[in-house]
Amino acid sequence: MMHRTLILTVVLILLTAGLTACAKEDIPEELSFELTLENEAVETAVEGAALWLFAVDDGEDDLALSSETAGEIRMARMNTAGALTSEWVTVADSTDVDGQRIADHSHLYSEGYHWIVFSVTSAKESYLLKLDKNFERVFLKKLATEGPTNDMFAVAGEDGLYIGHFLPGTGHTIYQVDSDGNMVDTFPIGGGKFKHSNGASVVPSKDGFSVFAGETLNFRVQGALMRLDYTNAWAEAKSTTLVDEEDTNINMTSAVQWNDLWIVTARMTSSQSGSGSDSGSALQKDGGQIWRFVFDESGKELKREVLYNGDEGNRPHMELKDTLLITTWDVAGESMIRMEAVTEVY
Repeated sequence: MMHRTLILTVVLILLTAGLTACAKEDIPEELSFELTLENEAVETAVEGAALWLFAVDDGEDDLALSSETAGEIRMARMNTAGALTSEWVTVADSTDVDGQRIADHSHLYSEGYHWIVFSVTSAKESYLLKLDKNFERVFLKKLATEGPTNDMFAVAGEDGLYIGHFLPGTGHTIYQVDSDGNMVDTFPIGGGKFKHSNGASVVPSKDGFSVFAGETLNFRVQGALMRLDYTNAWAEAKSTTLVDEEDTNINMTSAVQWNDLWIVTARMTSSQSGSGSDSGSALQKDGGQIWRFVFDESGKELKREVLYNGDEGNRPHMELKDTLLITTWDVAGESMIRMEAVTEVY
């Protein structure tokens, strides 16, 4: 029988806790996985990045980083060995938002430009920032004028950018904009079997878009991890529950697609995993472990492992640069990055 192996070879691990692995016993024989560590874990943080760290591939040799520090959006370059190759530069601050502090952002690269959507501390308005590869501003435009606007997602499509802001009780309001930042349309997604929470992410799929989201961002409430498939026109296609476990909240998701496999990271909070109060009651702290899951196209879980084994991990994000899988998250005001080569052996 032909066996297929997904190999993750670690180039660099930046953690605040040791790496452990937990594989499901029901991994099918026809698909196995191997995790190889080439060097020992290094406990360090990305210097100058406080939280909400994104590592984005814009076609250059070095990654483009964005982070929130002191209420500003700052950007820098990092090579694939994990070393900063430029100074941090501020691309948006309080002077751009009527004296407020910037809070929460999403970052993607599309059509030759960096796009950053961000909210403010009031969570009642958001802005769209367009930058070139040198991080020079092309424009900054106000996007949403009604809250909540925090914990947004963004994705590029055939007809522009789609930015999602939380729509309580339903899912998200999608703001479609063109390449000049002009509003094209707004519409809701979610509700019914597609109802989902804030802290979601979206990835282009072969048939449209796939939203990865938890049922609730309330870490004190049990909540499942879901994949919600939409067509290119954002019509509902399929709702799949990926993980649903007692006394466990899974949220703050990020996903990439590797051929026909989905790799998903999420914040996972559970009394059984050590998060929560000393009394053992579940779901008491806004933070938890950072887990990585692998699913096939049908939604069957093939593997899981913990990347950060503590109770203060939050806001993971992933990016693929060719065969390099990059994962970032933050822990207690410090941002971490992990890079590893992904190959498939047949």
